[in-house]
Amino acid sequence: VFHCSAGKDRTGVVAAFIQTLLGVGRHEILEEYAITSQHLSEGFLENIVRNFADAGISGNLAETATAAPPELMAKILDSIEGKYGENGVEAYLLEHGMAPESPEKLRRQLLAPVNREESVQG
Repeated sequence: VFHCSAGKDRTGVVAAFIQTLLGVGRHEILEEYAITSQHLSEGFLENIVRNFADAGISGNLAETATAAPPELMAKILDSIEGKYGENGVEAYLLEHGMAPESPEKLRRQLLAPVNREESVQG
């Protein structure tokens, strides 16, 4: 389990990195990230606005703090791939301390093998 206060910045990046390591497509990663905005609206946003107001913070900072535009995540992933190549996220994580066996271990533990017979029949 991993989370942050709003669930979009640190959590969004960690989720995108894990999804990338698992082979999830970029389009799906960006769609999942964008869903965050839906969950950070209404009551959650009202609470943040109230907390910001109580702290003397004004403006639309609360809306900015709860926005999760897919373009932002795309820029993060593009930047990493631009520097580290096609398998950029994995290379980035390995360079910054992830154990070399971790990516494959994650894939083994989080992905189910495809049953080709069921795929063809289904």
